[in-house]
Amino acid sequence: GVLGGAVGTLDRLTREAENRCGGQVRVIATGGDAQTVAAVSDRIDSVVPHLVLEGLRRLDDETP
Repeated sequence: GVLGGAVGTLDRLTREAENRCGGQVRVIATGGDAQTVAAVSDRIDSVVPHLVLEGLRRLDDETP
């Protein structure tokens, strides 16, 4: 189904990134379905549910 397709896409993109970088890459899952995808993927190193929002908040904190 859709979840299997998402995990397959993640695996393919991770392999491509590793080939370009010449080694392992760190995969961080973020967003609403991050925990669900991480539960069925062995490629995800960590889950940070609100990574984008945290980055925007930090950016806003630095803006005068």
